[in-house]
Amino acid sequence: MNDPIAPVSDAHDMTTALAGIPAMRRAVLMDVFATMDAGDLDGMVRHMTDDVITQFGNQAEICGKAVFCTLFNQIGQAISGLRHDILDLWHAVEDFDVWVVQLNVSYRLLDGHTVTLPCCNVFRMRGDLICEYRVYMDIGPVLDGAAARAKPDVADDADAYRRKTLTQ
Repeated sequence: MNDPIAPVSDAHDMTTALAGIPAMRRAVLMDVFATMDAGDLDGMVRHMTDDVITQFGNQAEICGKAVFCTLFNQIGQAISGLRHDILDLWHAVEDFDVWVVQLNVSYRLLDGHTVTLPCCNVFRMRGDLICEYRVYMDIGPVLDGAAARAKPDVADDADAYRRKTLTQ
């Protein structure tokens, strides 16, 4: 998963979009996405607390760097590359430890097809480390697309199985 996807276009001038954000935390968040796009899992998790809580979509929360790495590697098996195009990034007014990132994520599937999905990530920081990482997106099209392309006859097999069991 070390094959980043070239940007399709720059939707926003990043200098303007990130101008008012404190430098330390902006750098941490930007590096998380850069290291993820490069497939540098060690570089990415160095920005997380040991007890980081992660939630991806409607999945249950997981806790810890090791479990995060397992999740990242599982998703990585379905793709050959990814790219995060950040559209906006800001912190909550009431709690400067909470950061929101609006982005599009492009996934390159193993067969070369690319799927781009809208996403919103919410981070909670503890100092300059991420202690909560919540991803709000439906990754189904990536995982379903990868599975369908890997086994194009699955639907046919399921239909054949249903016909066979109905006739018995």
